[in-house]
Amino acid sequence: MNRSMGRINLTGLFEKNPIPTLILEGKWDLTWGEQKADILKKNHPNAQMVVFEKSGHGIYDEGPDRFFDVLRSFILNRCVYL
Repeated sequence: MNRSMGRINLTGLFEKNPIPTLILEGKWDLTWGEQKADILKKNHPNAQMVVFEKSGHGIYDEGPDRFFDVLRSFILNRCVYL
């Protein structure tokens, strides 16, 4: 993905996305640099974003309890098709 930044423009693509979306981001994940979380949130304005303050790229390895708590809560509270 690092090489794709700048080549693929997603601006505005998800503004009217009706599907509940969860973005999970590690504060120290510098895949696209420090702006990554802001770029993702800007391009997904209706998404719920959760930043894992003590994690990098592997949030599921670095904070598995919180990762699964957040995921479980999102699924139970946002996904009406269950």
